[in-house]
Amino acid sequence: MKRFMRCQTTVCTVMILFILLAESCSLANEKPTITSSVSTPVIVNQSSTPTPFLLPSIFTATLHPTSTNLPLVLANDGKRILANFIQNNGGCELPCLFGLIPGKSKTIDARSLISFFAMGSSINDNENESVEVNSYMSDKGYGGFSTIFWNNRLRTQINFSYYGNDTEIDQIDLSSESWLHSGQGANEGATINYDNAYYSETLKFYSLSQVLSTYGPPQQIVILPFPDDPGHPSPPAQYPFSIALHYPDKGFLIEYSFMREKKNGNYIGCPTKSHITISAWDSSKSISLDDAVKYFSGIYGINPATVNYFKQIQDVTNMDVTSFYEVFKVETDKCIQTPTKFWPPNP
Repeated sequence: MKRFMRCQTTVCTVMILFILLAESCSLANEKPTITSSVSTPVIVNQSSTPTPFLLPSIFTATLHPTSTNLPLVLANDGKRILANFIQNNGGCELPCLFGLIPGKSKTIDARSLISFFAMGSSINDNENESVEVNSYMSDKGYGGFSTIFWNNRLRTQINFSYYGNDTEIDQIDLSSESWLHSGQGANEGATINYDNAYYSETLKFYSLSQVLSTYGPPQQIVILPFPDDPGHPSPPAQYPFSIALHYPDKGFLIEYSFMREKKNGNYIGCPTKSHITISAWDSSKSISLDDAVKYFSGIYGINPATVNYFKQIQDVTNMDVTSFYEVFKVETDKCIQTPTKFWPPNP
């Protein structure tokens, strides 16, 4: 994996993808279904042979400039391909995300990556285990994709977006979540789920202990336990506890959002089981907390509307950045708590 850490070009990103694709060809016994709402050049085969799909043309040109005999990848192996790619972050370290480096990678690299994800599609459908891939690209310098892994009624969703201009990428954001669906038709609903083993395994690269042990203590840690909305007490309503680690010199911010409880005049949260959001930028530019989250749009969590309600961890808990680092740099079920008196209702 170390050989990928300095990847800074389209070629390196393509090499990573190619290795993942080549490895996936041996997965003859694992055949999850891939579906997509994006129009993609899928080769449809009506026989019992699994449907293959081709690499995007830019990958073809870069990997094999003189060859027309590219290996085909089985569309039914798409779930494993995409999951492996996410689990390894495309073979690079933050602020690189999925093989793309803000300030170095080009917009064409991002478009190629999105095309690769959109290629993971099939005309088959399996309601118990499938993947949906939705993507968009703009000529104004931004785009992204959303990948949803379904396991029965459990949904694991990873969203990827890039922002920049016609040629260069300035910032990359990744958000993720898990929901449990229930009911049917008009009665169908979904509740947020923090205890999804598939989610935890797929996003393990970005877990709290992994990030702290790899990158060390952040420059600052800010937290916000979201108070109850008037008229919607908890329980039965459920509100999150959010904690954001800001690494301005390393070029990224990562937020962990987890279940918030209230007990004995304190808000309590245990970040081991969290949903993860990441912002990454050119590490040669140290940007403020406000700028780091300017593209975040989640209702709960750090974003332009809520950032000013977050507080420094040392001001509202009995921990500072150093003690937090020492506790959570290894996997643990320990929690953090903060007195409710520090948090006015409904920010």
